[in-house]
Order: sequence, then C-alpha cells, then structure tokens
Amino acid sequence: MINIPLVLHGGSGNKDSEVAESIRYGVGKINISSDMKKAFFVALEQELKLGGHEPDSLFVKPMQAAGEVVAAKMALFSSVGKAALYR
Repeated sequence: MINIPLVLHGGSGNKDSEVAESIRYGVGKINISSDMKKAFFVALEQELKLGGHEPDSLFVKPMQAAGEVVAAKMALFSSVGKAALYR
C-alpha cells in the first residue's frame, strides 16, 4: 500500500513467526540489538562465573553466542548471501 521500506523498531523478543509475517507484509529492516546483546551478556556471565579466564579469552564464547543469534536471525529474515545487493 506504500512505496517506502518499513522498519520494525524493537524487533527483539518477538516470536520468529511474527517477524516472518512482518517480512511478508513488507518490513525491510528489523532491529534485533537486544536479542544479540542478551546472548552476549548471558554467555559472558557464565564465563565470569567459571573464573580464572585471561582477558584475551574471556569474550570468545560471548562473541560466538551473539554471532549465533545474528546468524539465526539472518536466516529468518532471508538475508543470507545478499550483501552484494548493497554494494
């Protein structure tokens, strides 16, 4: 009904089925920062509770956890492999 891209601000915490439906209705950008940060900080808290970590290895698992959330969301959004479209 409109000719401009729609943005879902506050996309974190929504059910995947709801996000997928919003994409079908034309949402072209979905903000998921809180989902990514939550995964990072949950993993960081687990690492800190284990204790004895060197600073250079402390963030390895939290970064992996955040990356896994981003990868899953990219698959949900059907955005995998589309970077070349924006060059």
